[in-house]
Amino acid sequence: MDAFESIFGDSSKVNGTVRHKLADGTVRTAKLTRGPADMSEQAFSDAAVYGVNFSEKTGDKERSRSRSRKDVTGAAARSAVNSMLGFTPTDVPDKVRARGRQVQPSANGDAAAT
Repeated sequence: MDAFESIFGDSSKVNGTVRHKLADGTVRTAKLTRGPADMSEQAFSDAAVYGVNFSEKTGDKERSRSRSRKDVTGAAARSAVNSMLGFTPTDVPDKVRARGRQVQPSANGDAAAT
């Protein structure tokens, strides 16, 4: 660990931010309340479970709109941060991954995985 990395040794005093700009110009921001251990996507994902403040802003030169949500924790925070990063952890069991597949109604009305 070099001198620069040692500055971030105490993750309780480190902040982390993820920004994602969408094609329509909307900017989504996630501010982690506990910093990641390093700059890897996995570290940001791991830190997200401790708490994240989310915000979203869109608009044009004349008007803008924004919304925010504070203190999101646990799996919901991790999932949202992973989505913003475009990251899928390698330790996700296949059974859980299957839940993310698109579902279409079957002939009897129950959901059927495609």
